[in-house]
Amino acid sequence: MTMILEFIRKHWPAIAAFLVMLALVCWAYLQGQATGKAERSAYYEAVLAERDRASAQALPDVLASTHAQAQEAMAAERAHLEAQGNTEKQFKIITQTVKEYIHATPDMDRCGLDAIGLRYWNGANRGGLTAPASNP
Repeated sequence: MTMILEFIRKHWPAIAAFLVMLALVCWAYLQGQATGKAERSAYYEAVLAERDRASAQALPDVLASTHAQAQEAMAAERAHLEAQGNTEKQFKIITQTVKEYIHATPDMDRCGLDAIGLRYWNGANRGGLTAPASNP
């Protein structure tokens, strides 16, 4: 231990200069690191701001095209639903007509044609008479 104290007493000016230089180097390093961080942060903030600006400019176009696609899809769906509704109406009308005919014709279990029906049948098979000339 005495040897170390002797060395420090003998070379204290050199040790003090070394410690001052070490402190200056550390301070310069930390200053450079802070400056570099600030420069990189400024650079990336500019890049991110440009990207955000480009995204913000593209957003109305994307929204407009998405809105147009949604309108087209809704129009197609509306047309499909209207066609489906019309088909359902036609089926209801046909079903109602058949029910009325069945209730109006009580002899549905008989198999036969009346005179007018027979004339239609024969005319359709000959390819000629499709409608009676007069009602008998």
